[in-house]
Amino acid sequence: RNARAVTPHVGTVHSLCFRALGQPPLVDSKNFKEFCDRVGIEAPKSRTADDSPFWWADEDMNESEEGAVLRRVYAEARHRGVPIAEATTRFRSFDSNRMSLLADKYAEWKRVEHLMDFEDLLDAGAERPPPVSVLFCDEAQDNSPLLWSVLNRWAHEVDLFVAAGDP
Repeated sequence: RNARAVTPHVGTVHSLCFRALGQPPLVDSKNFKEFCDRVGIEAPKSRTADDSPFWWADEDMNESEEGAVLRRVYAEARHRGVPIAEATTRFRSFDSNRMSLLADKYAEWKRVEHLMDFEDLLDAGAERPPPVSVLFCDEAQDNSPLLWSVLNRWAHEVDLFVAAGDP
């Protein structure tokens, strides 16, 4: 019998990675604003700065603050496994070289501050054993290459893996 979680856990791949990593400190809107202030860019304004690590996930795609665009470009590049310059093409008013420079500063800032964002959770979580013995992935068609990298690794370590989704 598998020694992992015996109680059911329903959640996202991110939440499973968060558990597998021992709940590390995450980038929240307050410290992301501090990063934006430090590098001299406008922070996202759509939500009040708080301690929620999920502050950016439902941001309006129409936001034009450089910090909001950086966060979306950075996440998209990491999820798709493409260079920042390619992910920047959806934001025509932003220079891809500048976004690449800001992305490098953001990555370094996270390293120095010992913080993780959602993409870091996936990268690091894939390197840990899954915290469950049965893994069911719904809406599999919506997963990014980064999410699949976690699921593909964990699929070989759980007792049962099921992926379901629309064609």
